[in-house]
Amino acid sequence: MKKSFAFGILAASSLLVACGAASNSSTPASTPASTPASTPVSEASSATPVSEASSVTPVQEASSEAPAEATVVYAVSGSNDELYNMFGAFEFYGFLYSDHTGIIYRATVGSTGENKNIPVVDEADNLELRYKVTVDEEENISTLEASINKTKYTGYQDQSGNFVIKDFKFTFAGSYSRPVDFTISETVPYETVDAWKEAIAEKYASRVAEATVLDTFAGPVNYADGEEAGQPFMANFGSYGTFPVTAKLEVLSDFTAKLVYGVGGANGGASFDGTWAVNNDTVHVITYGENKQIVGVKDGTHEKFTWNIAHEVKGESGEVVSTINLTAELVWVDPTATN
Repeated sequence: MKKSFAFGILAASSLLVACGAASNSSTPASTPASTPASTPVSEASSATPVSEASSVTPVQEASSEAPAEATVVYAVSGSNDELYNMFGAFEFYGFLYSDHTGIIYRATVGSTGENKNIPVVDEADNLELRYKVTVDEEENISTLEASINKTKYTGYQDQSGNFVIKDFKFTFAGSYSRPVDFTISETVPYETVDAWKEAIAEKYASRVAEATVLDTFAGPVNYADGEEAGQPFMANFGSYGTFPVTAKLEVLSDFTAKLVYGVGGANGGASFDGTWAVNNDTVHVITYGENKQIVGVKDGTHEKFTWNIAHEVKGESGEVVSTINLTAELVWVDPTATN
């Protein structure tokens, strides 16, 4: 609503009244004096009239025009799906505006559970930024300087003319982090966040997580009790000889686990399928068989497990003739190590 204000000063003049002197003390009060004793003063003759609001500068009306609305100049996109098989994927999309501000949204796409392949956007994951584009006319190169969550990044143009910001680190699930590259383009593929989410859902609709091995733990199998306690347990293969038995635990990305002991796999031993979870001490709890469990123990920056095994000795017809108590100390295996 427009509002106007007017200010003014009301000029006032004093009215001076001339009084005539009586001719003498005997003249009746009702008889006017024939000759005034003084000349009457005209109204306001001794004062200069003041023009209305002459000493006040009028206040200019406030402008009714609203500031120009910021418009979308660039679209921002990025993706990281390297953890899809064990956790999920991360998709990014947002806008840079003409007022040099911007926002980037993050969608987490789970690979398991009730939200499998459904993009979930949490406001807490939004990235706010400010940016500016500078042009080097001599080199004919443009760069985009951006401050994302108060950290400065520089985007350089690629062959297609888009700006690319490399290795932005985003965090998830507490303190875990991963890098993502942001592509900033004048082409805006999605006008709204909802349209972008629909495209993400379609992208992952038919994707299935493939279980991969996250960690491997291995060690020798020894006798657990009796006179041979602590001695290596050997598997007898007749004319082929006897061989030491080893055990191995694999923790997989789909929250399953595999326990195996034997020679060259489960030869002379057995294998068990199980599941894993992480407890409050941030170590793995492996559940297998009939609700049997083994729990990891901190071992420097990794874990180790003690696996107690009841090894069944079977007869020629497959019946169990005896049980031997064994134990295996399983330590983390460096996947980059070479034999």
